[in-house]
Amino acid sequence: MISVVMYGRNDSYSYNLHKRAAISINALAEVLDDPADEIIFVDCNTPDLTPTFPEAIADTLTERARSLLRAIRIRPAAYDRHKRGSTLPALDALSRNVAIRRSNPENRWILSTNSDVVLVVRDATRSLSSVVAELADDYYATPRFEVPEALWESFDRLDPRGTIAALRTLGPALHLNEAMAGGLPAMLYDAPGDFQLMLRSQLFEIGGMNEEMVRAWHADSNVAVRLYLLNSATRSLVDNVFCYHCSHTRMPPLHHEAGSEENDVYRFVFDVERADQPDQGDTWGMAGEELEEVRLAGGGRAQFADVMRHLLPGELQPYTTDVWVVNSHLQLYDVEHAFPHLANLIWCQPPSSVIAYVGRNTALVSLLSGFLHVAMPEVTLLVHESFVGGAFGLPEDLPARCNVVGAQMYELADVFIVDAFAGGMPVASSDGVVFPEETDDLAELHRKLIQAASDAADDERARQVAGGNRLFIFMGLIAPYGGATLDSFVWGSYDLASAPLAHHCYPAAVV
Repeated sequence: MISVVMYGRNDSYSYNLHKRAAISINALAEVLDDPADEIIFVDCNTPDLTPTFPEAIADTLTERARSLLRAIRIRPAAYDRHKRGSTLPALDALSRNVAIRRSNPENRWILSTNSDVVLVVRDATRSLSSVVAELADDYYATPRFEVPEALWESFDRLDPRGTIAALRTLGPALHLNEAMAGGLPAMLYDAPGDFQLMLRSQLFEIGGMNEEMVRAWHADSNVAVRLYLLNSATRSLVDNVFCYHCSHTRMPPLHHEAGSEENDVYRFVFDVERADQPDQGDTWGMAGEELEEVRLAGGGRAQFADVMRHLLPGELQPYTTDVWVVNSHLQLYDVEHAFPHLANLIWCQPPSSVIAYVGRNTALVSLLSGFLHVAMPEVTLLVHESFVGGAFGLPEDLPARCNVVGAQMYELADVFIVDAFAGGMPVASSDGVVFPEETDDLAELHRKLIQAASDAADDERARQVAGGNRLFIFMGLIAPYGGATLDSFVWGSYDLASAPLAHHCYPAAVV
């Protein structure tokens, strides 16, 4: 019946984002009861190191909400290809079009809204789905009523029925229910984007929302005007549905800050003369792009803890100890202790990623291969050939998913792991701590590491000219090796300052 579409990203946009979004999504799920109903959240431009916004708040969503929710992820690389030079961290029209294009074709209606509204069906015995089922083909709007932060923050995000019941009573009791007129026949009410009920077929007919709107504001008004031209009317649902907006102006949102650029209201609203968009063609909604979809219910992705338990043997004592001394850069870090922190940095990377490993830590490579096999089976793992074989190199019978390559690694890789681990080499003792001896073999390992990291940095500089960047993870680094040091890469002095960097320093883990 209804595909509810909304968008956002995993950031801290405006005020108390996580709570107001959970309140909203849970309440929306509560008023949908048709078997085909769905809530599509387009996660736009969340950094690759972090999960989507719905994943981040999954524990605060009801079982009903998780069952309806589809999170479609626009990765930063895909966003850069389609943002048309926008300086905004996420785009309204583009994101909603992604949802519309991928919505359930069995659904007659698209409800475009935001993850900070609570819909209250005025007849408490009915669902929104049952109300919409009786509507004639048209474009529908309803007014938005503001709910102060002090009020919605008092609601239990896991009690959507209580939230809806409270607003049904408190709306009139606290004088919240003021319908603000929109000023144009196409827009019966101000802020139309919080409730736009549209026919899916008509949205495809007019080419979705206008993706030329790459600045702030008015994408909702633009589609309202174009649907008004198509239908010759905008209908009101105020007799059936109230839309309560969780206000978040205690902290100014991005688009409210001084100096923010707006889309041209004359071009995109007042001067619009036709419903369709011939210049947009059939490319809208990132047509042809394969985007990841995250489901929070049912057979979703394995939990991180379960994957780690499967791979790691577990400690036999309550805790372990380590020590930091001046030459800790030569220390042999605890691989099983380090691995969960490494896996954490990879966990949210795109499923098509290519991970390059530079180093000679056989145990880590084995764990990494097992992790990818269980948790990220589509990811490719590359191992640099200069670290395979020899007295202190990786064994030639590496796990099956390891691909041994040479210089092409730098072109292919999306993530680089540079590992200074020197296990297996002759050891010496200093202050009761065991270290590899500073032999010619250890010096050769360091030379290879520095050379590989330098080559990767050279390739990264060339790539950044074209606007790209990759993740570099350094394992077992604390102090410099002398000369061109690996530490210099960690701190950005090798022109990697604008690349996303992460590093591990042992014995203390710093991410």
